[in-house]
Amino acid sequence: MRLVSIFISGWRLPIVILLSCLPLVRTAAQGPSATIKSRDLCYAFLNDGDIWTVCQGKREKISFRGRALDFAVSAEGSYIAVQENLEPSGIGQTRQLLVPLKSGLREIDRRVDYPESLYATCGTVVSFEFVSLRGFDLIHSQAIEFPPYKYFRCSSDRQVTAGWTEQDDTERTSRAQANPGLGLSARITLRVSRNGRQKELTIEGPQVFDVSQNGNYLTYVTVPGKGAGPDLCVAGVTGEPSCIVHYADAVSVSDTGEVIFWAGEIGVMYWRPDLKKVVLLEKTAMSTTNRRAQWITPDVAKALHSWASSLIRMHPATKR
Repeated sequence: MRLVSIFISGWRLPIVILLSCLPLVRTAAQGPSATIKSRDLCYAFLNDGDIWTVCQGKREKISFRGRALDFAVSAEGSYIAVQENLEPSGIGQTRQLLVPLKSGLREIDRRVDYPESLYATCGTVVSFEFVSLRGFDLIHSQAIEFPPYKYFRCSSDRQVTAGWTEQDDTERTSRAQANPGLGLSARITLRVSRNGRQKELTIEGPQVFDVSQNGNYLTYVTVPGKGAGPDLCVAGVTGEPSCIVHYADAVSVSDTGEVIFWAGEIGVMYWRPDLKKVVLLEKTAMSTTNRRAQWITPDVAKALHSWASSLIRMHPATKR
């Protein structure tokens, strides 16, 4: 393992490259049919202020000295956005750094007064304000809106959009106030627009949904009308959604309908519709940073590795 401190737009970032082989991953049942090959998966997640990528049998840690609050990698691998804590308390002003992973692109440094949420969606990286949920396109340095949605996700070509409106949010609050104790505060109507066609469904968790980059899949958490819940669901272009009983705090769905998600104190988990149980990928307890995991591609993983490696080549390793 090698460590080097570097400066990027005023950031002093120690970059740590750590590679290792990955074993097979099993579900809690440990049954043969539940075994998956983790080398077939390619994802990134945030843990204790540092970013990890796992792809094609290798793990790589990119250390931000525990100061990263959130991250997102653009779908095509052009940028990584990282949000850094600037306050000792962890609450207050933060810096958002958009780092180019390809030549010919510019680096962007943005300050915000309070930590926001970063998502790779709609063909860019969107930063949502904490309270108002207004979206800001970090790559193009401009506000991003999809009326009538107040909060949204969409495909890279923006032909498929999912989200909810101000009215949906108002109705959610009214239901919760009229029926205290029933746990309705997190239940909201999700509106899905696919090539001009509209669909509505009820989800559990106003921010827990995602649209795949190709627009073919939608994932969300809902409460079934009968039986146990909540349900984690994946819906394709046609047919009924596939669901499994499990909760999630943050979700990311791939272009093949596979879901990687964060579940409370458990960690990073994986599910696809042909599995009878969810799979634990990373045993990581809840922390103060945003609990986020994101699907990436092998090309994106290589771009992140090349970026981190280039920084090490520019700055000789130092011993600690």
